[in-house]
Amino acid sequence: MESKISIINAKIALASENVDLAFSILGQYLLENSTDADGWLLMAQVAKEPQQIIDCLERVAVLRPDINGLRERLEVVKRGPLKYYNQVFEIIRGYGQWEGKANELGTYAVNYEIKNDINEITALLNTTKKQQRHLQELEKIMNRDEKAFDLIPLDKNFPTYDGELNLYLVTSTIIINIMISQVLEQYKKLVLDLEIRLEKKLNQGKKTSFPNQRLPIPDDVKIFVWKRDDGKCVNCGSQTNLEFDHTIPVSKGGSNTARNIQLLCESCNRKKSNNIV
Repeated sequence: MESKISIINAKIALASENVDLAFSILGQYLLENSTDADGWLLMAQVAKEPQQIIDCLERVAVLRPDINGLRERLEVVKRGPLKYYNQVFEIIRGYGQWEGKANELGTYAVNYEIKNDINEITALLNTTKKQQRHLQELEKIMNRDEKAFDLIPLDKNFPTYDGELNLYLVTSTIIINIMISQVLEQYKKLVLDLEIRLEKKLNQGKKTSFPNQRLPIPDDVKIFVWKRDDGKCVNCGSQTNLEFDHTIPVSKGGSNTARNIQLLCESCNRKKSNNIV
């Protein structure tokens, strides 16, 4: 009796256009009623991801073998629209990773010092541009592959009509093109951001060749170097009068990255002077 109420509640939620509630109710209902084809049919109507919808309809195909042509129609979607949808989604997910990595590398400080080095920015910029080109090429291929979206017309009398229509809508050329357009705009902004960072980093390197424009070592770099060098002079082991020294002097193009900073005591630092050791 409880299961009957659950599916009725799902239908009421769906009729009220509360799709999220219907999805939640059906999820609980199908855990205990996995052989109810009607439950899977309803879930196919409210699911938002193409693969979820296909999984529901494939369940229906097993439970209701009397529904003609359902398996064949699902294969058409899997060979065409779903293939492109998944590829676009992977690139969208990749954008999230590159954007997150860019944020980890640091943002502009008041003095425009970029915390990451030129090689890191360049590598990330190249990867981002590659993904951007991949998405642009995918859009061209998808638009040429007309047969991939030549879906079988649906009969409104089919019991799976609403579920299959939901599947066709979320994998339609229009929806996928909107996804591509949106993410290309995001990639464009990320590429521009990284190009600005790279330009500022290059200019920063030029500025540091002048003593009066020398930039301070960031605090996070100092903390890292202190822990890495165990709070001792890397040359003599002294723990007094310690200074942060540039392995490659700033005047010779050295950066403020951790790999170019070391701990030296005052005495060892004076002996090193402006040499590269």
